[in-house]
Amino acid sequence: MTTRTPGDRGTARRRGFSMAELIIATFLTSLLGLLIGTAVATFVRPVVEIDGRTRLAVEARLAAESLAQDLSGYLADGGGEPGDLNQYKLQWPPDPTDGLSLSYTAADAGPVVVSYSIQDQRLHRRKTVAGVDEDVCVARHVSGFSAAMESDESVILLLTLTYPDAGAGSSTYFSCSYKLIGVKPPS
Repeated sequence: MTTRTPGDRGTARRRGFSMAELIIATFLTSLLGLLIGTAVATFVRPVVEIDGRTRLAVEARLAAESLAQDLSGYLADGGGEPGDLNQYKLQWPPDPTDGLSLSYTAADAGPVVVSYSIQDQRLHRRKTVAGVDEDVCVARHVSGFSAAMESDESVILLLTLTYPDAGAGSSTYFSCSYKLIGVKPPS
């Protein structure tokens, strides 16, 4: 070890950190990183959960609104105009095989068929008028959809949504099931 006086400029000087200082700095940095990671995980996890549950609720509402509109008894006209009481009247009971199929008849137009089915975890609504298909995705993240006739007066619809899609490789996901009851519209 060399001693240095204020006027000594030519002596060698040690630079860098000692091994003990390096170990202490590494330990403190790791501890700080662990604390920050825990704090972020504590606050981010509820936000992700709320986002997933909100998306499920929005998708379920879109599906329910579409089903309610189609089961209301009359189908809206294709041009965006509401139908009248003689136009596109729902033929009850619906056909619950392979999803849900609804048939409409009108005095001045041919038959109209609206069917619901799942494709790639999406609930699709297909409207067929005079052989022309119009396919619309009603809701995403749908992992199950089934329809069953309870009686001549009502149909039970079971809708299950999963977010994120269980097939996407995520081990954490949220799932909700909804039971919708379609009642025969008044004549």
